[in-house]
Formats: sequence, structure tokens, C-alpha cells
Amino acid sequence: MSEAERYRSQIPIASQLHALGLGRGLIQHRKGFSVGREVAHLREVVQGTKGALLAELSEAVKSVKGQEGDHIRAKLGKSKLFTKAESIVSFFFDAI
Repeated sequence: MSEAERYRSQIPIASQLHALGLGRGLIQHRKGFSVGREVAHLREVVQGTKGALLAELSEAVKSVKGQEGDHIRAKLGKSKLFTKAESIVSFFFDAI
């Protein structure tokens, strides 16, 4: 699988995990046209800097260690959601 194909496969997988409430979308890794623009569904502006990305990652790690992580772990405990999440993750790793 090429780098471009791998990148394109990440978008739908990330979207599905977010829709299931099992993940968080990161935006500060974006570059080019996105910088300085608001991501509509998040109401956040893409800064596109290393500092902004590090701050976003730090906040994501803190949140999954707290109540948000507890909520995700509770959802994963339900077999139907776990099976769906497991199939998405398996698809991703099989594609690499």
C-alpha cells in the first residue's frame, strides 16, 4: 500500500471511530489551505504549528486518562460496539 493510499484510508477509519464516540479528531496536524480556517463541526481554527499540535495531543492524552477515557472504555465494554471498533481497527492494520 502506498503512502497516499494509507493516508486516504485513515480518513474514513478516523471518521467511523469518532462517530462511534471512541476517538477524538485532531486538527492541528493540518497544513496548507486549512491553516487559519475554522473546522466547521469543531468550531476550532487550524493553527498548523508544532506548538498547537503538541498542545492538542497533550489535551487528548489528559482527556482519555479522565472521564472521557472512562466513557470510551465503558462503550468498548459493550460487545456490539467493541466488535465494530475491533473490525475498524483490524481493517486499518490489515491495510498497512
